[in-house]
Amino acid sequence: MESTESESHAAVGRAVIACQVLETVFALCVRLQFEQSSAKALNDITPLEKNFSKPPMKVLLTRLKKCMDISADFESRVSDLIERRHKLIHRWGIEEVFPESEEQFRKLTAFATALADEAAAMAMFLLSGLVEWANRFPELAQEHGWNPSLPEHFRSLRVGEGS
Repeated sequence: MESTESESHAAVGRAVIACQVLETVFALCVRLQFEQSSAKALNDITPLEKNFSKPPMKVLLTRLKKCMDISADFESRVSDLIERRHKLIHRWGIEEVFPESEEQFRKLTAFATALADEAAAMAMFLLSGLVEWANRFPELAQEHGWNPSLPEHFRSLRVGEGS
């Protein structure tokens, strides 16, 4: 059972990290790509404050809906992911059970792995759009030597068992 328990702990850790990455990328997208979609040059962009990613994703989803029409499917996927994250982090032991048996640990592992995979896929999708948006600003490369492209470690981002 120790192996099952360790796998479960690792899966929960991967889910937490994947959700944190998604929360940061989602905040970047809302604050830059969508709220400042009309920016034509870098000086048109309002710089992000230090705690730009602090607002919860539900708040950011509301802000996003003020900027653009989003599909019901996308809103549902984001809301579902938020709910599953909250269940894992805040309510698993209340709604399910604090795992003790191998079966309970396997259930937790499956839930956390599915959450990690969904969060990583959504982060990748959003990050691709953010890179596309950033490519509109040639001065990033000219003045700052930065080439906005999707970093290799994000292209291969996989969060799940065996990764």
